[in-house]
Amino acid sequence: MLRRLHISNFALVKHAELEFSPGLNVITGESGSGKSLLVDALELLIGQRARHTNTSGLKCIIEGHFDSHPELKALIKHIHVDDFGQQLIIRREINDGKSRTFVNDTPVVLGDLKRVGALLLDLHHQDDTADLWDTDFQMQWLDGFLNTPTTRLRYNEAFALYEKAIHDINTYNQAIEKRAREEDYIQFQLNEMNAINLKPGSYALWMEELKRLENAERFSSQLQFCQEALQTGEHNIQDQLKGVQKQLQDVSVDGAKELVNRLHQVRLEITDIAHELDSLGAQYNQNPARLAELQELIYKLQKLMKKHGISDEPAYHTLWQSYLDFNEETQRLQHACATATQIKSKQFEILQTLGLSLRTARHKLAAELEPIVEQELKKLGMPSAVFKLEFTALDAPAAQGLDRLNICFSANRGQPPRPVAQVASGGERARLMLALKAQRAAHQSNTTLIFDEIDAGVSGAIADRLGRKLLQLGKHVQVISISHLPQIASKGQQHLKIYKTEHENTTETHVKILNPTERIQEIASMLSNGEITQKALENAAQLLQEHY
Repeated sequence: MLRRLHISNFALVKHAELEFSPGLNVITGESGSGKSLLVDALELLIGQRARHTNTSGLKCIIEGHFDSHPELKALIKHIHVDDFGQQLIIRREINDGKSRTFVNDTPVVLGDLKRVGALLLDLHHQDDTADLWDTDFQMQWLDGFLNTPTTRLRYNEAFALYEKAIHDINTYNQAIEKRAREEDYIQFQLNEMNAINLKPGSYALWMEELKRLENAERFSSQLQFCQEALQTGEHNIQDQLKGVQKQLQDVSVDGAKELVNRLHQVRLEITDIAHELDSLGAQYNQNPARLAELQELIYKLQKLMKKHGISDEPAYHTLWQSYLDFNEETQRLQHACATATQIKSKQFEILQTLGLSLRTARHKLAAELEPIVEQELKKLGMPSAVFKLEFTALDAPAAQGLDRLNICFSANRGQPPRPVAQVASGGERARLMLALKAQRAAHQSNTTLIFDEIDAGVSGAIADRLGRKLLQLGKHVQVISISHLPQIASKGQQHLKIYKTEHENTTETHVKILNPTERIQEIASMLSNGEITQKALENAAQLLQEHY
């Protein structure tokens, strides 16, 4: 229940401090006085967007004090908000377009504020009667009476997984189809690269070997010339040095012997060089077949590199790996798609089980609620009203279950019930919505009901019945009703008036709680369209005496 509301610097409201009572609270005021500002402030308090702004440049503050209850306590504990015992305080501050929100002096995000607000206030605007033909609203209203709400919660969880699986399957299939269009091209490129089979570091080795083979004949000829000159030719250096050494051996002069020894060392060195020339020559043996193979391999490799716009071996391997990864990613997507398909099948089975359970519970509820709502409509001035909840089985599970619900209605005797969007007038929709809210309130007494001109389209005796229903509803739940009808205003256990004042270049909206004398004056003004007469005062007093 809303106990107290503080508003400062919100639109035309400079300052307002209001106390609300249990039961029915009515709010009245002339057209254009700003009655909707109060509802807008409450909407802002529970996380809705501000429909009005403050033009004074001062900080806007809206603060509400509410009675707490077990469900609310469980939620604020979950979102790590301090428990203030039997009281819960919400405060929103807006300054320079920036908003801050506090619950029990703890900063909270907007999403958590909305969750808290849903347990505190149920706001109904004049145009919200359009919700009556929204199938989601209809099913949510019916499910509010479920004795086992966990079944619906489990269904919601399963449906979320089911929808995600369908989304994932579609995403994977699109990716797989795209890859299928690229697969032939990728496989062709991969086959070309696999045929070359270039290992890391091979390109440099191939180029070195190619250079060696291409120069093998020239190198072999040069090495052979050196070999012949040193040791194997007709007039080779080795033989000539041997002759010189032999001649010196027969010379008996000082130093000749030393020269003979030095020549012997030179001959040994030449012999060693000749052996090394043999080893070098073995490395440059001509291999025409290998040369042709290498030339073909390197030609194909360089052609591929040019084709793909790469100039070195690391870039080539990066490209090659990307083609290999393409196939691996395709396999991963196919596996993920198969897994998502399994999840979809499993969740479908769960949805069927839970959906059938919901169907049974809903059909039972519908049979119980139809006569109750019809009785409520009779009390609201529709003695021949027929109210039916019709279910249509769906081909596949949907967010609300295995069925679509349609509220069907007839206000006149002899006319079959049809979808409410097709038959109900504005006044009939208002009364039907009130009847539905009244039944729901009996199962959710902790939430304050706020009606912004639910009496639109009704007058006279019907307005009186509507007021009596609001009064009766106030015995089970707190009700705040903005009204332009004296029949409803007179039923309130507390009466607030919205009015404007003008001061030079400024206009302000004020809210005050009326005392008994002021109430008579206000209702008399409503009865006489603003011109208060003695008769209007007497009628206003009589309206109030009927209830108090």
